[in-house]
This record gives sequence, C-alpha cells and structure tokens, in this order.
Amino acid sequence: MSAETKQAALVKLNAFSRKIGYPDKWRDYSSLDITRDSYAQDVLASRRFAYHYNLARIGKTDDPNEWGGFTPPTVNASYMAARNDITFPAGI
Repeated sequence: MSAETKQAALVKLNAFSRKIGYPDKWRDYSSLDITRDSYAQDVLASRRFAYHYNLARIGKTDDPNEWGGFTPPTVNASYMAARNDITFPAGI
C-alpha cells in the first residue's frame, strides 16, 4: 500500500462512526400525547408527532448521531457508506 493510500485509509478510519447498543442521545417524546382510550387516536397522535418532527428537520443538516430508525431491541446491524458508520443495536 502506498503512503498516499495508507494516509487516505487512516483518514477514513478516523472518521468512522460506531453506534453500539443504544443511542447516546434519546429523542424527546414528551410532546407525544398517548392515552389508553383510543388506539386510532394514539396512531393519529403518533403520526402527527412524526410529521412535526420531520417538518422541524427541514433545512437542517443531518445529525450524525441519529440512529435512523434503529431501536435498541432491533435484531439487525447496518453499515451506512454515505455516513461511514456502523450500527449494532443491543438486540443483536
């Protein structure tokens, strides 16, 4: 391996992000209003919450620490080449 290639590989390795077990920062669900009265209303409230969460992200840069749909009990791993990160949830 040439010195130039080795240097490029080290730069990529140092930028590599590891997400293992569970997120360091949890999403704040305090504004999500869930009741036991109506499943349908809870589903609608959940969709509204997700809609407003995504709306608030418009025009902002992606949070590199966001787990992107993975939850700790997920039994799957992922490598995202665009972000150069690997995710190993606790469920593995």
